Amino acid sequence: MENVETNQVYEIAIYQIKDEVHEFKRIHSGALDHLSSYQGFIDSKSYENINNPNMYMDMVLWESIEQAKNAQEKFEQGSTQVVGEFLSSMNAPIFFDHVKVLENGNLKFREVEENGILEFASFHINSGALEQFNKDRMNMMNYIGENYSNFKQVKTVQSIADKTLIIDIAHWGSATECHKAQQELEQHELFLQFASSFDPNKEMMMEFFKQIR
Repeated sequence: MENVETNQVYEIAIYQIKDEVHEFKRIHSGALDHLSSYQGFIDSKSYENINNPNMYMDMVLWESIEQAKNAQEKFEQGSTQVVGEFLSSMNAPIFFDHVKVLENGNLKFREVEENGILEFASFHINSGALEQFNKDRMNMMNYIGENYSNFKQVKTVQSIADKTLIIDIAHWGSATECHKAQQELEQHELFLQFASSFDPNKEMMMEFFKQIR
């Protein structure tokens, strides 16, 4: 999870492949190798859902939002056989967005282990609540980092298209420790303050992944 420059953006895609698809790892690898040839591409990382082996997440880092959108348009045209095969192997995207890291959005606590997991949590905050949310987020994440040794690092990003959409992408040493922390923290005053900025009328999403590429 890189430190990004001011203009750089992440593209996050979460999707489920069709049950009848075989050799998806080959298809996936070929599609990402092709994507890396596009102008503005910096890096990509891919993850497999730990509870659903048909669900994947790709995170691609681009030099700018313009280059990310140009690449998206070109890629979605399925101009090569490998890209067309990749697009036809999946169902409709579960999540797709371009995001930027919030100010002070990169927090690192300990080294990430090989067998660690990634927690993806998306939610909406109330309009005008970003400043207070940032303060509460820092307090909450620092507390978790100090008290849970399996909490490795977190990147908090904001949708470019919808400023109320926030995503926490956190690395943990294990899924067990992550779930334990969630249970212990759900009534903690720091978490309740952190969650007070959430828009209760918007749906949240939480998934857990392991890195595959």
